[in-house]
Amino acid sequence: MKVKVECTATYNDLQLKKQINRGELITVSKERADELVSLGLVRQIEVIKEDKKENAKLKSKTEKAVRSKKIK
Repeated sequence: MKVKVECTATYNDLQLKKQINRGELITVSKERADELVSLGLVRQIEVIKEDKKENAKLKSKTEKAVRSKKIK
């Protein structure tokens, strides 16, 4: 699950390897958003639910790739 957050203080994000400025909107994982909120660096704006159709397409493509791999 992804979460859109708004930065409330400028900070250097070590995971994203860039500076996040106050007022900037970024999308991060739910776990990362919880961590940043607890540090007082961001506030949660929106929870982005994953599209089940998109997940099905990705799963199908992955299965096809695995099946097509020949093992000797």
